[in-house]
Amino acid sequence: MNPQETILRSEILAEADRQAAKILTKAKNSLKAMQEQAEADQQRRRADRLAEARQEAQEQGRTLNNTTGQEIQRRWLQAREQVIADLFAQARQEAEHSQGDIRAASLRSLAAEALAALGPGDYQVSCAPEDASLVTAEWLADQVQALALTGQFTWQITTDQSLAGGLRFAALDGSRNFDNTYAARLRNLDSSLRTLLA
Repeated sequence: MNPQETILRSEILAEADRQAAKILTKAKNSLKAMQEQAEADQQRRRADRLAEARQEAQEQGRTLNNTTGQEIQRRWLQAREQVIADLFAQARQEAEHSQGDIRAASLRSLAAEALAALGPGDYQVSCAPEDASLVTAEWLADQVQALALTGQFTWQITTDQSLAGGLRFAALDGSRNFDNTYAARLRNLDSSLRTLLA
């Protein structure tokens, strides 16, 4: 790999890290604001219900507080899920509608990652119809050469109407697959974010 490719790859990865950090920061800030609002709502509801609970038996008061806490928790979780869903919908839309050099650099990075992980073999490579002019056997061979990979690689390139961006590699013998589509990448990021927030 020549120095320019190394720099370009580093820049792409750095930009991806920055975008992921930006999404994560935005999600954390939104979640914090919702949590503060939920806590304020919870305090207001508790104060209202406390006046009523004083007139009732101690057991009824406990039941009411538990019910209130569960409802607040349920609503907070619903709000958090909506924020996460909105963030990932926006990220997916931006990724799928990228164009020009940004899209080409993204596809190069995704191809390099998949090729390095899979190694030599005979593959079906699926791409979005709008990427068919870029994702060619020659282009893939250039990616293999740029990575200085050894061994025999062959390709059957197909377009898949269901793909909005990224690449999917499948070994023709069924032994290996690498789904590096934008949708798959965002699903993985979504899973990581939910683990982090849990």
